[in-house]
Formats: sequence, structure tokens, C-alpha cells
Amino acid sequence: MKSYIILIMSLTLFWAAACDDDSSNNANNINNTNNVNNTNNVNNLNNVNNATCGNMVIEGSEVCEYTDLDGETCESQGYLRGGDLRCSADCMSFMYTSCKPGFAQLATGENHTCAVGTADDLWCWGSNIDRELGTTQNINDSIVPIPANQILQNVTQVKAGGSRSCGLFDGNSLVCWGDNEGTSVFTTPDEGDITAFSVGAEHICMASATAVYCWGNNADGQLGDGTTTDSETPVTVVGLVGADEIIASGYATCALSEDVLYCWGDNSDG
Repeated sequence: MKSYIILIMSLTLFWAAACDDDSSNNANNINNTNNVNNTNNVNNLNNVNNATCGNMVIEGSEVCEYTDLDGETCESQGYLRGGDLRCSADCMSFMYTSCKPGFAQLATGENHTCAVGTADDLWCWGSNIDRELGTTQNINDSIVPIPANQILQNVTQVKAGGSRSCGLFDGNSLVCWGDNEGTSVFTTPDEGDITAFSVGAEHICMASATAVYCWGNNADGQLGDGTTTDSETPVTVVGLVGADEIIASGYATCALSEDVLYCWGDNSDG
């Protein structure tokens, strides 16, 4: 009788152990399957997010692939004179080095012209004898527009006169170049925004909301400060409170202030 009981207990223990082994194997198989699926899902997600640059297929967050620009051109990117739009090496952006900007505003001096591009970049062409092109290139002149890379960028307006030019940037500063001198930056003495400015043959004027300032040659009183003394820094024009527009000619200046026209300087020809 004891022998039967021992045999039955042994079979029961063997069956229980076998069941436990199957459960463990099943659990391991499920975990392995889940891990494989999770790994595949992560890899698939990474493949979507990290597209392969250079496979000639625009995918993921790429904007272009080599010569495939997804229909974009220099013109569609704001460079109105065309050129060759190119794809960056990582396929994540465009390269604009061969695009030609459109011009939003022009100014002509005695022997040179400057223009503000649609991207607030500055271009000049013509004579460079007095460094009026604002470039670091060692050239006497240029018959095509070249970047004024010596000048601060983000210029929104440009004016020229004689062999000198000035550009407005940040709303309250003028950067001027040419006349065989280096680059100079001017702000209004009252630190106000510049509402108007102009470049004459040998003098420059600018206005804020409360005053008008001029500097440069003053042999004919074109600086408007009541003297004929030249000044390298801005002096206040007498009797004017701001100006909506200023025109500095050869040796005279006029300003429009509150619908009244004021002029001063040389009057030899009326």
C-alpha cells in the first residue's frame, strides 16, 4: 500500500514540475515575441524619422534630395531674379548662394548705384575708386551687382550721393561708407528712431521725431546749424522739430516738416 502512495506522489510532483516548465517557456516565448515586435516598431519609427539623405527620395523631415527640390525654386523662395536653388548636404534645408535677389529699393550716387534686396541684403555696382561699393574685394569697379559684404546686413533703406552711401538698419542707426573712408555708424543724438535721411555730395542729414541733424561739409551752410563750420558728427538743424522727408543735394538741403517745406544752404541759383 505504501508503495502505491509513493508512486502516485512521485507522478503528481513530476506532472506539476512539467506544467511549471511549460508556463515558464510560454512566458519566455511571449516576452521574446514582444521584444522583437517592440524592436521592429522602434526601428520602423526611426527609419521614418531618420530618412536616408542621398537615396533620391524625399521622405521624413527632408525638404529636398540632391536635384529634387520638391518643386521649389529661387523665385518661390523670394529671390525674384532667379538663379539656381540647391539642396543642402543633409537634405534638411535649401542653399541660396546661387540665387539672385530682387531689389526693393534703389539709390544712385555720382558714379555708383546701391540697392536693398528683398531679403534686406545690400548690393552695389559701378565705380569703387572711393570704396563706394562697400566690398572687401580689391576692385576698381563692377558692372554687375555685388554683395556689399563690408557693410552691416539687414539694411532696410539705402541713400546715395557723390561717392558716399548710407543704409538704415535697426530703425535707429545709419551705416555709411565710401568717400574713400571706412564704415561709420551714426545714431541720432536724442536716441530716437530715424524717420528720414538723405545723402548729399559732401554732407548727410537725418531726422528723428523731435529734431533734424546734419554733418559733413558746411561751406554753404548746408548743415543748417547757423554756421559754415564743417562737422564730422551730427549737429542740430535750427528751428526744425522732426521731418517727414529730407533731400540733401550738392550744397543745399530741404526738409518737409508738418506739411511745410524748409530749405537751407547754397542759393546761388535760387
